[in-house]
Amino acid sequence: MDIALYVVGGLIGLVILAAVIAYLLGRSVPENHVIIGEMTLKASPERAFEAFDQIEGYPTWTRFKSVERLPPEGGKERWNFREGRNSFVIIVRTREPSRLIRHEIADNAKLFSGSWDVAFTPTPSGGTRIVLTENGKVVGAIPRFMMKYVVDAGMYVRQHLAGLAKHLGEDAAPVVTRAV
Repeated sequence: MDIALYVVGGLIGLVILAAVIAYLLGRSVPENHVIIGEMTLKASPERAFEAFDQIEGYPTWTRFKSVERLPPEGGKERWNFREGRNSFVIIVRTREPSRLIRHEIADNAKLFSGSWDVAFTPTPSGGTRIVLTENGKVVGAIPRFMMKYVVDAGMYVRQHLAGLAKHLGEDAAPVVTRAV
């Protein structure tokens, strides 16, 4: 019985120590980050833009389980996105057909916020170079630790671009870099 208590106590101590270390390391990671994803598609800028702009269709090609249109805010289109037990609101701040879309993102749990700027540039062959720039802010120290040391910080940008390519019938591999 005494050995079991020592083992359980030791495990609890290790978990607490790991959480403290994650917190301290996470505090050294800046709240703001920039992640850039790029890919080139054969699809025209008009077609690529239209696919990205049709938010109601996202559940068919993204990780989102559902999207729901919300009442506008300041004349801007708003959507609630659900992914498992997580949800967040996207506001369409800028829409320049075939050129640029800016989505402002706010997590309902207030853990992160930021924007996705998606630029669509025609290529000489009639295709499209897409650059998705995430300007994000992660408030909590432990989520920042996780983003820097545990998970792929660019995974959502990569998944979204790869999903768009597949949705358009293409097999493009996005290149993702973390700028900050």
